[in-house]
Amino acid sequence: MFASELKALRALPGWSPAIDRDALAGFLRLGQVQGPASIYRGVHQLPPGTWLQWSPREGTAVRAYYDLRGVARAGAADPLGGSEQDARDRLEGLIDDVLAEQMVADVPLGAFLSGGIDSSLVVALMQRRTPQPVRTFTIGFGQRGFDEAAHALAVARHLGTEHTELYVGERELLDLVPRLAEVYDEPFADASGLPTLLVWRPRPGTGHGRPLGDGGDELFAGYNRHLWTERLWGAAARYPAWARRLARAALSAPPARLWDALAAPLPTGRRPRQVGDKLQKAARMLAHPTLAAAYGELRAVWPHPERLVRGAGPVAAPPPSTPTSTP
Repeated sequence: MFASELKALRALPGWSPAIDRDALAGFLRLGQVQGPASIYRGVHQLPPGTWLQWSPREGTAVRAYYDLRGVARAGAADPLGGSEQDARDRLEGLIDDVLAEQMVADVPLGAFLSGGIDSSLVVALMQRRTPQPVRTFTIGFGQRGFDEAAHALAVARHLGTEHTELYVGERELLDLVPRLAEVYDEPFADASGLPTLLVWRPRPGTGHGRPLGDGGDELFAGYNRHLWTERLWGAAARYPAWARRLARAALSAPPARLWDALAAPLPTGRRPRQVGDKLQKAARMLAHPTLAAAYGELRAVWPHPERLVRGAGPVAAPPPSTPTSTP
């Protein structure tokens, strides 16, 4: 059986899905089900950048058509020549080519706009390609620390877009939670799922159709945990194991809220966010013998999920690369 989403399999007569307890433990560790497993036992996902080949004689094989790790290594081995301006021009041309393809649609298009560099760049290049104002959408919140609506509005006015702000409160967000399972098919713990669903949900008078403009953090290195892991682990690895264990105990002993209280007097610009949580994660990293294991610890939402899920085994680390051929 094959389907593009799990809910299609549930429509098959006689199919009785069972929860994969190992996948559930992996979800508690990472906040998402770790492929190639799915939340259902006996149902598997194709890894990114692969296709599945099946024949009656040879059975099934998963083959790769794109290997992100290989592309990154090839780029590092053969850097782009020319000046910084040459690199900017080439990047702008690539993004423009992609938008030219993505903007061909039979429904009205819109764009998520946070006011940050990535979404603003996408909207600016979209607006350059069309004489009509691009529809842009921003989710606003009453809590000032989480609200990006003012930044998005400034960008929208500068570019001349048809801008819509959707302000939501706690009640509206909580009412959406039961719908998450319908949309995502399996557990997904990223809080961005709620505002994304709000933007996609049809609203009277908006008529925005299909939004574009997600994934900028993945394409433009918006995450920095891999850099922090390499720096911290590189510094810690110079010390013997007993010294790392001692440092781990010292950092782990105070609760996270005590570390937060100790950091509170620091000036706002120099005070890290969630310092207690970050220090305790750093402490757990010190117990691991390799850089890859330390990075896996930093990604973890919950360190030992197998203790919470009866019958689940230890959660394995993600595979290091995409397979070129898996029987």
